[in-house]
Amino acid sequence: MAAGIKLSHLDSHMGTLFSTRELFGVYLGLGKHFHLPLLLAKDTRATGVSVQLLPDINPEAVVIDRVLEMTPGVPKEKWFEHYKEMLGPLPPGTYELIVHLAYDNDEIRAATFDHPDWGAQWRENDIDLVKSEEFREFLKEQNFILVTWADLAKAIPASAK
Repeated sequence: MAAGIKLSHLDSHMGTLFSTRELFGVYLGLGKHFHLPLLLAKDTRATGVSVQLLPDINPEAVVIDRVLEMTPGVPKEKWFEHYKEMLGPLPPGTYELIVHLAYDNDEIRAATFDHPDWGAQWRENDIDLVKSEEFREFLKEQNFILVTWADLAKAIPASAK
């Protein structure tokens, strides 16, 4: 922030901050202190929030319905179909679709050399898919409304700010 980076939200990155009540408390406290939405979902499967931690969540927090992402084992030529199967049946709500975006180049291959899943090719598959007209048209047909973390921050009650 001192360097001028505008924060949009906080994320526990792979559930790390959900591993203990103390770390979770820090996560919640930072969100409240900086008036930022947190990656928190009612459906805790993808985020890893322990059911025991749910009572600690401030009632003023912005909590989305579910976090979704591509899972290992789906061949590239089936990605669009898999995304359609994942997103198509969702009821109205607020969802985060995690995509891992990068181009398959020397830099990202070096950064993800030990990640066969979510590695360089995976990330290029994701960027190719979300940039595609076919995917954008699917989202439009399904009546998805794309929102940003800034949009979600507007849902934080004034009393919490």
